Amino acid sequence: MTLALLPLALGVTIAAGASSGALPDQPAGKHVCLSPAETREIVAARKLSAPFAVLRTAGTHAHGETIGVHLCRLNEELMYEVTVLRRDGRVVKVVLDAASGKIVRTLNDR
Repeated sequence: MTLALLPLALGVTIAAGASSGALPDQPAGKHVCLSPAETREIVAARKLSAPFAVLRTAGTHAHGETIGVHLCRLNEELMYEVTVLRRDGRVVKVVLDAASGKIVRTLNDR
């Protein structure tokens, strides 16, 4: 994805993807994705990893193109959920710790 389109895609996917359902293959717990406004506030206030860096990390890890990102709260921990379209056509979710930017798990990578 070109950098010129990335802010638009980021805003659209954050707005469209706010949900309260749990991810598949994850332990039960409170899972809430934040709105774009909440995301901007929390990223600035807590000095979390920048969404652009997280997108790059997830895309490289999953060998594909990032198509969406959400900042979510899972049991009081902030996580980025990045959706990646792999070259083989599969859609993979990469979950990263919002504070460190490190990969926590990859879902649907079978």
